[in-house]
Amino acid sequence: MDENRIGTDASMAVHVTNIVDRGYVILCDETGTPIRPPGPPEKRKNLPRQVGRYLVPTPLGSSLLELFNHDAQVSNDIESPALLSHPSIRRQMEEEVKEIAKGNIDKDAALIKNLDWFEDRYVEMEESLTRERVGEFGNKLASTNEHLRYLQKLDAFEPKLKGTVQNKQHHKKKPSYKKRQPANKTRYKGKQGGQKRRKCTKVKQ
Repeated sequence: MDENRIGTDASMAVHVTNIVDRGYVILCDETGTPIRPPGPPEKRKNLPRQVGRYLVPTPLGSSLLELFNHDAQVSNDIESPALLSHPSIRRQMEEEVKEIAKGNIDKDAALIKNLDWFEDRYVEMEESLTRERVGEFGNKLASTNEHLRYLQKLDAFEPKLKGTVQNKQHHKKKPSYKKRQPANKTRYKGKQGGQKRRKCTKVKQ
């Protein structure tokens, strides 16, 4: 978002929450395992520690981008439904909001212009949809867990911790070894050679 100059410190977190709640992406750790929701410590003490937080596109999110024809070459000068999935439109609207705050643009005029633009693009996209395209969209939808397992088989996730194993604890307990005593240093307690120790008494002269 910083690279595309969209969002503010206040709106970035809301945007990420929205795309997660709508199922376009899923929040995973570095091994591709979904981040566990917060819970009582006693229920999580035996679970492995999760490292990293990554937004992984779901089948729904990826299929929607293909439906918008996201990979097509777009330009702001040429109106296209593909622009619906590009950050340039949001950047343009946010710049207009700044101009409204400065008093350089009328708010109602900017609102009507943007609503009309979005309506035209959605009408164009609806007209471009065919039965085949809708069928392809439906066939690519799969459960998120199956999608993550598929990505894990492709080694799409690269754990940063050395020795990290998927779905296992990162740190294994080292085996404990008992310290052996040297064979020539045998300890005797109370008895020596099977005989009782003699009590030495000091003789008075």
